[in-house]
Amino acid sequence: VEPVKGRATVVIFLASWCEPCQQMIQEFHAIEQRYRRLAADFVFVFAHDTKDDAQGFMREYAIESGMLATHDVLKAFHNPELPTIYVGDRHGWLATRYVKAGAPELKKLDGLLRDITAL
Repeated sequence: VEPVKGRATVVIFLASWCEPCQQMIQEFHAIEQRYRRLAADFVFVFAHDTKDDAQGFMREYAIESGMLATHDVLKAFHNPELPTIYVGDRHGWLATRYVKAGAPELKKLDGLLRDITAL
């Protein structure tokens, strides 16, 4: 995934079998819908999942941009605990990451995206 200059990038590591991921997917999707128009790109990265399970999860929750994590990707991101969210700003810099994200982190994510996507 290559960040696009001028757009924030949100990478969400999750898995179809991850209970917290299942509980938060609707909010992830709502945030994605809110900020996609406002210069933010979202990518869902399925960690420790099968292709069939990841694709089924994507169909069920209408996720458009998802991919399976390879061993090298997981290693590069220090094998993140799920769900983990990485946010890059509009200049390609890492703005923050939320490890084992929950409801408080989703609220922070919403506020951060509001700030970094403001024109």
